[in-house]
Amino acid sequence: VLAAFVSCDDNGFLTEKPKTIYTIDNAFDKSSQVDAQLVRAYSSIKSLYGWGFDTNNNFLGGAGADYFDITNFLCGYGASGFSNYANWTTSTNRFNNLWNAFYQQISYANLAMLGAEQVTWDSQAEKDYAIAQAKFFRGWAYLRLAECFGGVPLVDEFSDELKLDYVRATRAETYEFAIQDFKDAVAGLPDYPLQDGRVAKGAASHFLAEAYLGLGIETGDASNYPLAIAAAQVTINLHPLMTDRFGTRSNPDDMSTD
Repeated sequence: VLAAFVSCDDNGFLTEKPKTIYTIDNAFDKSSQVDAQLVRAYSSIKSLYGWGFDTNNNFLGGAGADYFDITNFLCGYGASGFSNYANWTTSTNRFNNLWNAFYQQISYANLAMLGAEQVTWDSQAEKDYAIAQAKFFRGWAYLRLAECFGGVPLVDEFSDELKLDYVRATRAETYEFAIQDFKDAVAGLPDYPLQDGRVAKGAASHFLAEAYLGLGIETGDASNYPLAIAAAQVTINLHPLMTDRFGTRSNPDDMSTD
């Protein structure tokens, strides 16, 4: 009679490995899950412009800048209601909500980029497209943070650990970070959306131009303005709204006031 004696690994036996709890190590095993994370970023950016942003389910409105400005008919404030800081109080937590929403957007983007490196893709182009979308969302969030708050901490990777020693960058550094993300996004995005609602090169170039303008104004370095023009021209070429000048001033050489 042959007898086999096998020792038990008590520690391994008692270690729980639940398959229903996601961590950054097991959250992604296929590319569709990365895309689902990107869809979450699309949903988040939509909520910043419309219904569902704050705890009162009101439109955010201006937030002190015109890029969020819409007519807030639900609250009766009228156009630019929240662009007037007199309407903001500490009890509504609007500043805090806005800050948190932007960093949540950054977290979504960083997590998507982390996942993109963990899964197998059908092609390098598919992977590059996913990362380009994530770079767009992160760049957009940092551009808005620079506009609303000046210099902010720059978080360039996803982490699930508590961190309390963030250092605030300058506003110029924040613009520069956004610019690099937008440049990467432009390089990886298609000229036109591959699906309805997806970001493409024109949108990224538009915000790249805005970031260059912000950096030029902040630093006084006029060399940023030709770069802004070049980026804006990419958007104009892809989405021409007007191909011929018209009206009484259609001739740019005509300086008359008639």
